[in-house]
Amino acid sequence: MGCYPDKPALIDADTDETLSFSQLKSTVLKLSHAFLNLGVNRTDRVLMFAPNSIYFSLCFFAVTAICSIATTANPLYTLHELSKQVKDSNPKLVVTVPELLDSPSDSSGMTGVSNGVVLTHRNFIAAALMVTMDKELAGEMHRVFLCVLPVFHVFGLAVIAYGQLQKANSLVSMSLTWDVFEEYREV
Repeated sequence: MGCYPDKPALIDADTDETLSFSQLKSTVLKLSHAFLNLGVNRTDRVLMFAPNSIYFSLCFFAVTAICSIATTANPLYTLHELSKQVKDSNPKLVVTVPELLDSPSDSSGMTGVSNGVVLTHRNFIAAALMVTMDKELAGEMHRVFLCVLPVFHVFGLAVIAYGQLQKANSLVSMSLTWDVFEEYREV
């Protein structure tokens, strides 16, 4: 983050809101202090129940910055599926968006019961390095990546968010619509 403070880090395709790497860092610090002020401590769990957006990444980084445990839930979960995750994870705080406050979806489209998996910082760092090493060797640096994968899932979070930001690539966070591809094609 220090090498490219003014370079775009997070871009929200739905709102065009952009955070530079320096803004990303300062916002994560402010948000992590807000979590501490809410009583979230080391090893407490924070459930993140939201669709893709730049705020999802900000919240995730802030939770991990204070050594708390982030548990992420599919925003399409049914009430039953969400209840199971809440029971299993026992979060101290739930972070969500207004659209999901009324009620979870009637159906998530999942084919089976979701299982929790414990991942460490080491897991995320290893995944991030693994997926970006070939780009570095090929001399492909400072790219813009569309985050079309759901960030509530480890693949979207580790490979896309962690992997690309740690290499100072810009990350375009988008809800799952396809019209954004053309807009950011030449960025």
